[in-house]
Amino acid sequence: MSMLFYFLVGSELSLNPSYIGYNLVCAAEGFKFDVWINPFGGYSTCYGNPENLLVYSIIGPVFGAMAAGAPLAISKIRHSKTWQIVLLLAPLANEAIKIPIEALV
Repeated sequence: MSMLFYFLVGSELSLNPSYIGYNLVCAAEGFKFDVWINPFGGYSTCYGNPENLLVYSIIGPVFGAMAAGAPLAISKIRHSKTWQIVLLLAPLANEAIKIPIEALV
Protein backbone atom coordinates (compact mmCIF):
# COMPACT_ATOMS: atom_id res chain seq x y z
CA MET A 1 0.00 0.00 0.00
CA SER A 2 2.80 2.44 0.82
CA MET A 3 4.39 1.77 -2.59
CA LEU A 4 1.12 2.49 -4.39
CA PHE A 5 0.78 5.73 -2.47
CA TYR A 6 4.35 6.71 -3.33
CA PHE A 7 3.96 6.06 -7.05
CA LEU A 8 0.68 7.99 -7.16
CA VAL A 9 2.20 11.08 -5.56
CA GLY A 10 5.89 10.38 -6.22
CA SER A 11 6.62 13.54 -8.14
CA GLU A 12 5.02 15.67 -5.47
CA LEU A 13 6.99 13.90 -2.74
CA SER A 14 10.25 14.79 -4.44
CA LEU A 15 9.28 18.24 -5.77
CA ASN A 16 7.83 19.73 -2.62
CA PRO A 17 10.78 18.98 -0.31
CA SER A 18 13.16 20.27 -2.98
CA TYR A 19 11.22 23.52 -3.15
CA ILE A 20 11.13 23.71 0.64
CA GLY A 21 14.93 23.45 0.70
CA TYR A 22 15.47 26.06 -2.00
CA ASN A 23 13.00 28.43 -0.42
CA LEU A 24 14.49 28.03 3.05
CA VAL A 25 17.81 29.28 1.71
CA CYS A 26 16.05 32.04 -0.23
CA ALA A 27 14.11 33.18 2.85
CA ALA A 28 17.16 32.88 5.12
CA GLU A 29 18.94 35.39 2.90
CA GLY A 30 15.99 37.79 3.10
CA PHE A 31 14.42 37.25 -0.32
CA LYS A 32 10.80 36.57 -1.18
CA PHE A 33 9.82 33.47 -3.12
CA ASP A 34 6.87 31.87 -4.88
CA VAL A 35 5.97 28.20 -5.33
CA TRP A 36 3.23 26.96 -7.62
CA ILE A 37 2.14 23.72 -9.21
CA ASN A 38 0.08 23.40 -12.37
CA PRO A 39 -0.75 20.48 -14.68
CA PHE A 40 2.62 20.90 -16.43
CA GLY A 41 4.78 20.63 -13.30
CA GLY A 42 5.98 22.42 -10.20
CA TYR A 43 7.82 25.71 -10.15
CA SER A 44 9.68 27.82 -7.63
CA THR A 45 11.07 31.33 -7.97
CA CYS A 46 13.42 33.14 -5.62
CA TYR A 47 13.28 36.91 -6.03
CA GLY A 48 16.95 37.52 -5.39
CA ASN A 49 20.36 35.95 -5.82
CA PRO A 50 21.43 33.90 -2.79
CA GLU A 51 25.05 34.47 -1.85
CA ASN A 52 25.83 30.87 -0.95
CA LEU A 53 25.11 29.19 -4.28
CA LEU A 54 26.61 25.86 -3.22
CA VAL A 55 24.15 25.49 -0.35
CA TYR A 56 21.32 26.76 -2.53
CA SER A 57 22.19 24.24 -5.26
CA ILE A 58 22.47 21.14 -3.09
CA ILE A 59 19.76 21.77 -0.52
CA GLY A 60 16.92 20.82 -2.89
CA PRO A 61 18.26 17.34 -3.68
CA VAL A 62 19.14 16.83 0.00
CA PHE A 63 15.54 17.52 1.04
CA GLY A 64 14.30 15.43 -1.91
CA ALA A 65 16.49 12.51 -0.82
CA MET A 66 15.09 12.72 2.70
CA ALA A 67 11.54 12.58 1.33
CA ALA A 68 12.40 9.74 -1.04
CA GLY A 69 13.99 7.82 1.81
CA ALA A 70 10.92 8.02 4.03
CA PRO A 71 8.88 5.31 2.21
CA LEU A 72 12.01 3.15 2.15
CA ALA A 73 12.44 3.53 5.90
CA ILE A 74 8.78 2.71 6.50
CA SER A 75 8.92 -0.35 4.26
CA LYS A 76 12.14 -1.54 5.93
CA ILE A 77 10.54 -1.23 9.34
CA ARG A 78 7.59 -3.31 8.14
CA HIS A 79 9.90 -6.06 6.79
CA SER A 80 9.06 -5.58 3.13
CA LYS A 81 10.20 -7.96 0.45
CA THR A 82 13.49 -7.34 -1.31
CA TRP A 83 11.90 -6.31 -4.64
CA GLN A 84 9.83 -3.66 -2.86
CA ILE A 85 12.92 -2.20 -1.23
CA VAL A 86 14.75 -2.14 -4.58
CA LEU A 87 11.84 -0.24 -6.17
CA LEU A 88 11.90 2.29 -3.34
CA LEU A 89 15.66 2.75 -3.67
CA ALA A 90 15.28 4.17 -7.19
CA PRO A 91 13.85 7.59 -6.19
CA LEU A 92 16.33 7.85 -3.33
CA ALA A 93 19.24 7.07 -5.68
CA ASN A 94 17.88 9.61 -8.18
CA GLU A 95 17.93 12.38 -5.57
CA ALA A 96 21.28 11.29 -4.12
CA ILE A 97 22.91 11.43 -7.57
CA LYS A 98 21.67 15.01 -8.01
CA ILE A 99 23.57 16.30 -4.95
CA PRO A 100 27.13 16.17 -6.40
CA ILE A 101 25.86 17.16 -9.84
CA GLU A 102 24.20 20.28 -8.42
CA ALA A 103 27.36 21.07 -6.45
CA LEU A 104 29.47 21.03 -9.61
CA VAL A 105 27.10 23.12 -11.74
